[in-house]
Amino acid sequence: MTESPEPQSDPLQEERTRTTVRVRRSPKYFTFIVIGGVVGIVTAMILTFSFPKNEDFSQGQIFGFLALVCVVVGIAIFGSLAILLDRLVGRKEHVIDADKLYVHPVEEPQDLHEPVAPTTTEGTDQK
Repeated sequence: MTESPEPQSDPLQEERTRTTVRVRRSPKYFTFIVIGGVVGIVTAMILTFSFPKNEDFSQGQIFGFLALVCVVVGIAIFGSLAILLDRLVGRKEHVIDADKLYVHPVEEPQDLHEPVAPTTTEGTDQK
C-alpha cells in the first residue's frame, strides 16, 4: 500500500495587542427570575395543602389562583433582589490589562512555486 504524505501545516503568524478592560461582576437576572418563579410555585403548593378543604372550590382551582399570585410575587421579590445586588456589587470595577491574540496563516507568494512554461520553439513546425 502507498502511504499518502502527511499534510504540511501552514505556518501561522501571531499578532498581539495589549488593551485595558473594565471588569465588574453582575448577577444573572434570568436565574433570579426563574428561582423566584419556582419559589412562588412551591409556596402556592404549600399554601394549598396547609389549609382545610373548601366546599366552594376544588384544590386544583385554589392551587391555580395561589400560583398566579405567588409566582408574580416571587418573580418581583427575586428580581428586586437581583437589582439590589447589582447596585451593591456592581460598584466595584476593576481595570485590568488584557492581551488580544490574532492568529493568521502566512500566505506564501504563488509566483515562486508555479512552473515556468518553456520559451523555446524546438520541435514545432513553424512555416
